[in-house]
Amino acid sequence: FWLVDPLDGTRNFASAVPHVCVNLALTRNDRLVLGLTYDPVRRELFHAIEGGGAFLNGERIAVSEQDDLRECVLGTDMGYLDAEGKLLLEMLRDLWPGVQSVRMMGSAALGVAYTAAGRFELYVHHYVQPWDIAPGLLLMREAGGVATDLRGAYAMPASGCIVAAAPGVHAAFMRATDGMAWRESQQA
Repeated sequence: FWLVDPLDGTRNFASAVPHVCVNLALTRNDRLVLGLTYDPVRRELFHAIEGGGAFLNGERIAVSEQDDLRECVLGTDMGYLDAEGKLLLEMLRDLWPGVQSVRMMGSAALGVAYTAAGRFELYVHHYVQPWDIAPGLLLMREAGGVATDLRGAYAMPASGCIVAAAPGVHAAFMRATDGMAWRESQQA
């Protein structure tokens, strides 16, 4: 089964913000076997093959080795759910200054790919489509990262949300946000 997003970051594209990508994933028997995220602006191709590693333009990538939440760059997006977006902002306010920096991407696919490549230590989003994150889930796994839903269960393309991170940062983020309304907002 192929999952294709020909333009992730549609709002960025419509606003002439050059932060967009093409996303492509292949599943076999509900297992992710191939993931590609291509940024045509920067000419960056992130790809992963099940059991074969994760790569950026042919060079192996790995998640950050950072395990201190206070030192991490957190990527996120508001999404299209107003109530959950407000809860995200409250979570960030309550977490701040407990992280180094926060970045709003406008492309969930690039946010997860950047996390797999160690550019971010953490990327979180409360409302994503399967085609937004499917390649990134394989990128994260093959790059040594962790990808879960907001409750901490292993993320699948249909999870609807994502917490992608370096392992130590993932655990620290989940502890720091335990009981916050944003984490409880996940659609079941």
